[in-house]
This record gives sequence, structure tokens and C-alpha cells, in this order.
Amino acid sequence: MKSIEINVTPRAQMTKNELSRFRGEGNIPAILYGRGMEQNINLSLQVTEFAKLINKHGRSSVLVFKSQDSKLNGMSALIKEVQKDPITDVYLNVDLIAIRKGEKLTISLPIEFVGEPAGLKQGGVIDVQRRQLKVECLPTDIPEKISIDISQMNLNDVLHVSDIKVADGVRIVDDKSFAVISVKIVKEKVETPATPAEGAEGAEAAAATEGGEAKPAAEGAAKADAKTADAGKEAKKDKK
Repeated sequence: MKSIEINVTPRAQMTKNELSRFRGEGNIPAILYGRGMEQNINLSLQVTEFAKLINKHGRSSVLVFKSQDSKLNGMSALIKEVQKDPITDVYLNVDLIAIRKGEKLTISLPIEFVGEPAGLKQGGVIDVQRRQLKVECLPTDIPEKISIDISQMNLNDVLHVSDIKVADGVRIVDDKSFAVISVKIVKEKVETPATPAEGAEGAEAAAATEGGEAKPAAEGAAKADAKTADAGKEAKKDKK
């Protein structure tokens, strides 16, 4: 992995309003922490320099500090997290992990899929389950990415973590049974047309409409029974 120099300046603890003004002046508040450190260190990064670094090298580079502070100058760190405002896209905060020489680190690396699976010509599609993998290694052995050749994958093939080869000194710590990518057939859903209601069930399901509003068939049947009863009463009166 490449080592990239970056200017850092120590800063004091700030309030919310002070941080907002600090960012408006072209700075990014950062925090450095790590194993063996007595306390976290508040840092300041320059927005333009950090943005160029991210755009060119990504987030997996080893950062080597340049600072007028003798304790910070020459220190190395990895980017743990970058927080940005989802609306304004302004950098809010950067978390950095200090690197100690000779100590292994666990870091997530991006996966690069190389080639086109043979299974695509067989009617399959690519289904990516994972785009990053966690690895453990020394800072000097950290690769920029994990490249995987998928050109030999046929239809219904599945590539698992256990199938991936990495360089000496690098160990993948994700579960070996995890699926990373597969080539499969997409099944089309067949919709069954609705069957119209028939007979008595259809009559019960139908709604009598009056004034644009649906009424249950049972209500109509009840009214019909009532009219029949009234008609019977009238017939008895006529006979008398």
C-alpha cells in the first residue's frame, strides 16, 4: 500500500459553533486514536489537500504526518471513517487510527472483479454479495485492493471467501463460507390471471350499487325477504 504524506496540525477541543466556523475556514476536524495511546489527539486537516488525496488514492492509503509538532511529525495512520454532510457534502469529521510498527492491523479493502464471467453468455447475470473484505496484516503489507479473476465462472457458479487467494503476509478474516459473487439465472415471475366469481359465490361477492356506493349482497337479500313478507300480509288481507 502506498504511503501518502499529509499535513496535520494539533487543535484544541471545540464547541459545536466553533467547529462550524472551523469548517467554514477550510479545515476538517480529525481525531487520532489507537492502541497504546494514553488519549485521543484532536487534529486539523486541510479540506483541499484531503479531498485531493481521497479522490486520487482512495481511503486505504497509509497517511504519513507532516507537522511542526515533533510528536506528530512522521507518525503513520489509516483512515477509519470519514463523515460528510449528506446535503452539503461538507466534510464533518475524519477518524484516524495510529499505526505502530510491527503491529498487525485489521482493515477492510475493496474488491476488484476482473474479467467477464463465461456464464453471462449462457444467459446468467452477476450477483455481487460483497464488495469489501476484511484482512489482517502488517501496515507495510496492506494491499490497495483485492483483485479477483471471475472470467472462468460459469452459470450457477458461486465464489466464496475460501476460494480467494491473497498475498503472503495477508490473511482474510471474514468467514470462509461467505459468498462473494455468483452467476445465476433470473427467474421471471408468472402471474396467474384472476378467475371471475361464479354462481352463489359470485352473487355474494357482488355489491349492489346505490348512489355510487357499494352495498353487501346480504343487505339486498334481506330487503328482498322483507318485501316478500309484506306481500304475503297484503294477500291475506285481500282474502278476508
